[in-house]
Amino acid sequence: MRREEVRRQKSGDRRTGLRTLVCPEVKKRLKSVILQILFLFTVHCSLFTVHCSAQDDLLYLEHADTLKNVTKFGINEKFLIGNVLFTQGESSIASDFARYNENIKISTFWDNVEIIDTTKVLTCDSLVYSQISDSYALRGNVVYKDTSYELRADKADYFRKDLFIRAYENAELYYGNTVVFANEITHSEKLFQARAEGNVTVTNDSHKVVLSSNLLIYNTDIKVLVALGEPVLTKFDSTGKQQLKVIGKRMEGYQDSSYFLVTEDVRITSEEFDAFCDSAFYYTETSKLVLRSEPRIKQKSNDLDGRLIEILFKDEKLDSVFVKGKAFAKSLSEKTGNTNLMKGKEITMVFKDGELNESQIKQNAESVYYLDDKSGANQVSGSFIKINFDKQKVVEIEVQTGSEGTYFPRKYQSQIQLKE
Repeated sequence: MRREEVRRQKSGDRRTGLRTLVCPEVKKRLKSVILQILFLFTVHCSLFTVHCSAQDDLLYLEHADTLKNVTKFGINEKFLIGNVLFTQGESSIASDFARYNENIKISTFWDNVEIIDTTKVLTCDSLVYSQISDSYALRGNVVYKDTSYELRADKADYFRKDLFIRAYENAELYYGNTVVFANEITHSEKLFQARAEGNVTVTNDSHKVVLSSNLLIYNTDIKVLVALGEPVLTKFDSTGKQQLKVIGKRMEGYQDSSYFLVTEDVRITSEEFDAFCDSAFYYTETSKLVLRSEPRIKQKSNDLDGRLIEILFKDEKLDSVFVKGKAFAKSLSEKTGNTNLMKGKEITMVFKDGELNESQIKQNAESVYYLDDKSGANQVSGSFIKINFDKQKVVEIEVQTGSEGTYFPRKYQSQIQLKE
């Protein structure tokens, strides 16, 4: 049964009882009181009940400490003061003050405004509600909370029927340990999508990463974000110093920014190396990088390429580089001015204090290294080759299974050729 009918029935029952108990001397006075009550009840029903096609669209006034009706210059306005509470379907609106303009069907709420709509809670300093568009304009300290995320801004527009909110001016989106800052953030419950535009910055303190882009789309259902418009991902170490930077045309973030897929013209820069490819996975917790699609890496005097490259870190420093599939590496010797070569199906380079410490070549392994005295070069091959370095100098070579070795004096160095 509708709230108005319940209240009307209760009021009628009370009036019937009063007629049988009061004496004639006070009937006139009682009649005046009843008329005042009926007037207030009528104002309540006519003022704040919006006649729409759906029952849930009706807006009911449940409580206010004071209600005033003011007509000025042909404009009829109702003022509500203190503990104002409305209901609309399963949602409610509460505030300290409210005003209704009958001419334009606009309700204004201010001070301690709160909307509770099923799983959502909205708070702000002031709110303007349009009965015609069934929309809310929220202003000042806007906070929109749902079960899995929170949206904040200076201003927001909320469309109840469409389950859509647009937040702008210092907009912020919080989910998990990730925070998104942007000029404007919109969210559609129907599309399970949040969209951030303009000076977008994404931070995650637990992973110490910051992502910046012009456009970001976040799927609230599968919890995947997509950054477009030359996105840049920056990783910081425990001291707050930049560890590396990843640039691409598109980035996808998964599991609360625990890892990213970066595609198209990917560039990775750090103090220790530069890397290039068309597709890369970056795991923010371990700082592991997996490069695909023509990957190559340059680490000081070392250049590597192959079908896949993995870059691993230890204690926030470059630890090792693993190259798989047609692995090839070259290293310029500062002492000889020549380029040492390594080739195989797999190459692993291990670093210590930023310098190459060890190389391992597996399957169809082959290496050419030039002697420091510039007298010539050695070419070795086998199923496995291990080379130890000290300050870029080869100090030990270990070759296993089917090893072959050839020494080329300096004047014959031009004849050196790697096997196909």
